[in-house]
Amino acid sequence: MLKDSGHPRLTFVVTDKPTSLSDYRNLKKRLESRYDVLLAMQASTRANLIYPMVKAKRKIGFDKTRARELQWLFTNERIEFQHEHLHDIFCRFAHKLGVRTEALDWQLVLTENSEDFDLPDDYWVLNPAASKLERSWFAEHYAEVIEHCYQRYRLPVVLTGGTAEFERQLAAEVTALVSSPVMNLVGETSLQQLASVLANAKFCLTPDTGPAHIANAMSTPVIGLYAVASSTLSGPYFYSDLTIDRFPQAVRDLLGKDPVKVPWRTRVHDRQAMALVEVDDVIRVIATLMEPHPDPRNATD
Repeated sequence: MLKDSGHPRLTFVVTDKPTSLSDYRNLKKRLESRYDVLLAMQASTRANLIYPMVKAKRKIGFDKTRARELQWLFTNERIEFQHEHLHDIFCRFAHKLGVRTEALDWQLVLTENSEDFDLPDDYWVLNPAASKLERSWFAEHYAEVIEHCYQRYRLPVVLTGGTAEFERQLAAEVTALVSSPVMNLVGETSLQQLASVLANAKFCLTPDTGPAHIANAMSTPVIGLYAVASSTLSGPYFYSDLTIDRFPQAVRDLLGKDPVKVPWRTRVHDRQAMALVEVDDVIRVIATLMEPHPDPRNATD
């Protein structure tokens, strides 16, 4: 299926994940066109098996350090390895094509909005769940932050998230623990509507998941909660100063290793890593957004 991207130079070929040889054969028929370049920006067995079907002279993939599942067997060029943020890693694909990336327009083109949801005039967004439960914070901690924001700033919260059952369950647990106003939109928005909700929020609080980057693109301050993976790799790109990163501590305490020496791929697959993020950490960061210190240069005697 071809799908309009909302961008004049992009066309999406949308397909379900192949699960059988028949699926791959059908996909191959849809990829009969010849292309100048293939950017192999996904390294997984399922994706790697698709790359030979794409007719392109240049097939650019990851270096061997980052090319999972033998991806280098299916490409003929590789980007260089550096310890850097995923955004900068993906920019290296553009650099291979001679494209400069210093001045990028991060704003998303919105073809849908959030008007149907009757949002409060002022609010903040909580996206409680990551793609995996181990990366998500705890319902009781979220509830404390929600109550604090309403009692101190009179700022209600809007919950966002996907349609997965554990996301809905976590949102329900959070809602059951608070007495202040909560608008629960978990599983109720399209990606475009989610971007619109985030664009109008005072700030977004979220663990390591996609909405952090959507908020980042919409210039909404993001308080990222990281411990399973390093925020230097996947944190909100423009808001590292607001990010709470307990990954180094998790590596030391739960893996018993030196965080400086662990491999690039290291993850702390233990939800107790997220327990290292404390409620007071979050409240302090929120205060920097809601209670900015006056500029002493403007002080008068």
